[in-house]
Amino acid sequence: MIGSGSAPAERHAAALRASGVEVVDLDPGDGASGIDGTSRRLSAALHRGSPAALALRSARRADPRDALRSIREVVSRVLGRDPGLDLVMTGGETARVVLDHLGIDSLTPLGQVEHGAVVCRASDGRLVATKPGSFGGPDVLVKLVARVSELRPPSLPVPPTPGDPMDTVPAAASDNRPYIAVTMGDGAGVGPEITVGALVDEAAYRDARPVVIGDAHRLRLGAEALGITVEVVEVNDPSEGVFVPGRINVIDPHLLSTDLPWGQVSAEAGNAAFHYVRIASELGMAGKVQGICTAPLNKAALHEAGHVFPGHTELLAHFMGVGEVSMMLSTPKIKVIHVTTHIGLIDAIAKIEPGLVERTVRRGWEALRRAGVENPRIGVCAINPHAGENGLFGYGEEAEKITPAIEILQAEGMLVAGPLPADTAFFLGGRGDYDLIVAMYHDQGHGPVKVLGIEAGVNITVGLPVIRTSVDHGTAFDIAGTGTVGVGSMIEALRQAVEMSPRPVAA
Repeated sequence: MIGSGSAPAERHAAALRASGVEVVDLDPGDGASGIDGTSRRLSAALHRGSPAALALRSARRADPRDALRSIREVVSRVLGRDPGLDLVMTGGETARVVLDHLGIDSLTPLGQVEHGAVVCRASDGRLVATKPGSFGGPDVLVKLVARVSELRPPSLPVPPTPGDPMDTVPAAASDNRPYIAVTMGDGAGVGPEITVGALVDEAAYRDARPVVIGDAHRLRLGAEALGITVEVVEVNDPSEGVFVPGRINVIDPHLLSTDLPWGQVSAEAGNAAFHYVRIASELGMAGKVQGICTAPLNKAALHEAGHVFPGHTELLAHFMGVGEVSMMLSTPKIKVIHVTTHIGLIDAIAKIEPGLVERTVRRGWEALRRAGVENPRIGVCAINPHAGENGLFGYGEEAEKITPAIEILQAEGMLVAGPLPADTAFFLGGRGDYDLIVAMYHDQGHGPVKVLGIEAGVNITVGLPVIRTSVDHGTAFDIAGTGTVGVGSMIEALRQAVEMSPRPVAA
């Protein structure tokens, strides 16, 4: 389904035609008769046994809402005749409309053919490939169709007969511990030390198969600083790792010089940290790791290297082709998710609106459900002191920007309360009345968390195709290389990554 009539979309459709895929045009302006005719032509093309495409095309500018309604109606009719079809879709709104119509509530990434062009397994079992709007090279849809075709089983497998050699499965094939990519962060900071410290913890390999994306030499220096004896072994792929205590498997792109000084901002370390995150993201999107755990990077070093991103959260979203994610901070005492993060306070207040608040709460609710909280209790902070005190403070921001979202969520049965004065919300959250607090802006959430448990705090990025956790502290240049850094937060970050990551299918 090509949900756009833009010039790049037309080029993508032309490439599909050239590859032999039959492309059926849909003009929303043709009304019911056009929908009926398009549905019949598309079904006929599919029944010939080959892939077929639905392309939006209009001689006049179509209302986007009419276009989406037309696509949804055609898909409904075609899938009504053949419900087992796999799907390739362009455009976030197109995908949302179709997936919502089908009742698909989750997608598990299997791989990508280009950045942002991802093939997933849907919750109903079908294959679903998506890409953002007009994004991608001219043959990106051809690649996605080919990958989906490759992944489609030609027939159900025949069970082996007793005594058949295939009836005996090696013990290693039943290992369903998730692979976790652990990025080393900025090599001049405490990242190498806390990475080593977390991976020599007795629980590191019990429930996971962690693979470091970083620098092998720097990890050895980190182990030396901590006074730890460990074997650091380079591998080319997570599947090559040997996951036993005392051994650290590392994918090393060799981006750091051996004499990189500790505790100094450098473009070299910033660039390496950038690429560690890129590699981890690519492994996640390819299904080779099920979770990502990150050691801290340094924003100044990142920017000095020419990679202008506010932080890890935005960097991961960029690499995974996700437009909107949320930052959740987790400590033993309280969990906090942020509606806005790395923008100025005036910009944050301007950005807050009911849709963003609602989506943020939903992401937090879903994350807690994955972590085993059956019916999360959520407290939502106000923007103004005393939640505006009935108009005494502010300009009605709570009523305009927050309350409508809460009412929608409450109507669905979610245990959501607010808008609450922030000081009250965090007091009640710290006391245990809420499983999650929703903060409106960065410092509203970060300040209380750092008081209530930064030592064991974990930063979780919610809304990515692959779970990502991180320590809730920085590169600590002042103590880097001294062996004095605490590793508890990194141990907890790895534990939570394992807890929230899906188990891979045994090979």
